[in-house]
Amino acid sequence: MKRKLSIVFALTLFVLLSSGMILIGKGSVGNPKNT
Repeated sequence: MKRKLSIVFALTLFVLLSSGMILIGKGSVGNPKNT
C-alpha cells in the first residue's frame, strides 16, 4: 500500500515538473529574463 502511494506521488511530481518546465520554457521565449 505504501509503495503504491509513493509511486503515485512520484508520478504526480514528475507530471508537475514536466508541465512546469514546459510553462517555464514558453515563458522564457517571451521573457528572456526568466531563466
